[in-house]
Amino acid sequence: MVELGASGYTSQPCSGAGRHDFATRGAVTTSKVRIEVIVPDAIFEGIIKFLRQDVLPSHRVTVSVELVDVVRRDHFD
Repeated sequence: MVELGASGYTSQPCSGAGRHDFATRGAVTTSKVRIEVIVPDAIFEGIIKFLRQDVLPSHRVTVSVELVDVVRRDHFD
């Protein structure tokens, strides 16, 4: 995502299970990673396009989009 214009990201290890996991393994959770990125709309569109074309066809990914208000905009230049 940095190569697509994001100035940084936050990555957090986590665990969970989704529909596919329940169907194939029952209630067993698996290791996952959560990645958060704050970007302007123009960069967001490129990231979504990349995820749709290059990531989603072979990986299970959930994308959540929120409007955020950045308090210190100079941290995101």
